[in-house]
Formats: sequence, C-alpha cells, structure tokens
Amino acid sequence: MRFAKKCAQFIGDHVEIFSGNHFIEGQLVGANSSVLFVKTESTGYAPEPQIAHVVSTKIGYIRILSE
Repeated sequence: MRFAKKCAQFIGDHVEIFSGNHFIEGQLVGANSSVLFVKTESTGYAPEPQIAHVVSTKIGYIRILSE
C-alpha cells in the first residue's frame, strides 16, 4: 500500500508530523501522492486555523492520535 493511500484512511483524525525542523499538529484533511494537508490549530502566531501543506518526502514521522 502506498504512503498517501494509507494516510488517506486517517483523514479527519488528529495527527502529529515531524518534517525537517518543523513539528506540525492538527487534523489531517487530505492526502495525495506528494503532499499531506493538515488543518492546524489557531495560535498566538496564527489567530485563524491554517492548512499546512507537508511534502511527503520530507516527513520524518507521522503519529496518528487516538481519541
């Protein structure tokens, strides 16, 4: 099974992704063959939720958090 297809099974779940020197936490909202899309939480730096585009070849790890 390809990485994007496996990740697509978890769309809607809360994830943690480490990519390069960045840690991204939020809800997985999409996945294709080269990019994962994560809706991040609002913070002091970004008052509105943002969609982060994470290049799959740069992902060190991804953790799917259970509720």
